[in-house]
Amino acid sequence: MHIAENYNGTYKEATIRKTYEDPYTHELKEWWNSVTQGMGPKTTTRDAAQDLEIFGMAMKHHYG
Repeated sequence: MHIAENYNGTYKEATIRKTYEDPYTHELKEWWNSVTQGMGPKTTTRDAAQDLEIFGMAMKHHYG
């Protein structure tokens, strides 16, 4: 989580993570577990297709 705030007139930023691991390492471990333990991926191809549809709708709305 990224937090940006005004603290007594001073700009302050903070990043809060559930772990000390960087996001790339965490994602790589999740992928490795899905491959080696036979688990499916967190995001399916159907999810990706829906994301593209939503992105297309946003582009169409913006550019007409």
